[in-house]
Amino acid sequence: ERAAGAGEALRELGETLRGAVNDLNARVAGGEGQGQAQGALSTALRVINNNLHALAVLEAQTDDLRGRVDALSRG
Repeated sequence: ERAAGAGEALRELGETLRGAVNDLNARVAGGEGQGQAQGALSTALRVINNNLHALAVLEAQTDDLRGRVDALSRG
């Protein structure tokens, strides 16, 4: 039950983070910001993209763990 709740929380966080990444990607692609501000936005985007990747790995591990727990509980 706790694993399912954690998995759902990770999925919701992933959706929020994906939305933020998509928004930032659109801003960078659209050329918003100039000079130093653009560099800061690109840096923030790299950090968020790395966090999104880490979250995807955690989601996959959570799903795998949930499957193992389910298999154990079925006997």
